[in-house]
Amino acid sequence: GMALTAELDPDSVLDLLLDHVARVTPYDSATVMRLENGRLRAGRTRGYERFGVEKEAAALDLAMEEILNLRQMAESHRPTVVPDTATDPNWAYTSASAHIGSWAGAPIVARGRLIGILSLDKVERNFYTPQLAGRLAAFTAQAGLALENAELYAEQKRLAVTDGLTGLPNRRRFDAELARELDRGARFQRPTSLVML
Repeated sequence: GMALTAELDPDSVLDLLLDHVARVTPYDSATVMRLENGRLRAGRTRGYERFGVEKEAAALDLAMEEILNLRQMAESHRPTVVPDTATDPNWAYTSASAHIGSWAGAPIVARGRLIGILSLDKVERNFYTPQLAGRLAAFTAQAGLALENAELYAEQKRLAVTDGLTGLPNRRRFDAELARELDRGARFQRPTSLVML
C-alpha cells in the first residue's frame, strides 16, 4: 500500500495498482479506466495483447451512463462482479471483450467522487465471486488516495512554472529550460544561442 501512496506520477500509480492487484486477484487482462466528463477511458491496460485486442482495449472510450454495470458501480461506489458474461443480460460486448468469461470491477473514489474504475477480466467463467470483489475495494481505496496525491502534485508543479495571470511559462521555467539546453549543447559539443526579444 505504501508504495502506491508514495508514488507521485499518475501513470505509475495505475501501473502499481495493476501489479499489486495481480498478487491478490488473478486476471487474464485488466484495465484502469479514468472517468472524465462522464466518459470512461482506458488509462492503463494489461494482458490484451494475448487476445490480439490491445489496440481496441487502449482506445476504450465508453459513456458510463450507457453501461448498467458501470452505472451501478458509479452510484453505489461498491465493487461489482459478472460471474458469467454469457448469462448476464446487462453484459456489454465490445471488440475488446470477446475473450471475457468472468468480470470484476471496483470503483476508484477520491473524496467521495468517482475518478475511475478498475476492471479485471478472466477467460474462465464463474471465476469472480462477490467475496472476491470485496478484496478489490481495499486496493482501489488506496489507489484513489494515491491518484489524488499524484494529481495535486502535478498541478502544484505546473503552477510553480506558470504565471498565474497569463498562463505563460515563468522565469523559473525559463531558467530550467535554458539550463537543459546549455547542458545538451555541452553534451553534443554544439554551440547554444539565445535570442532575446
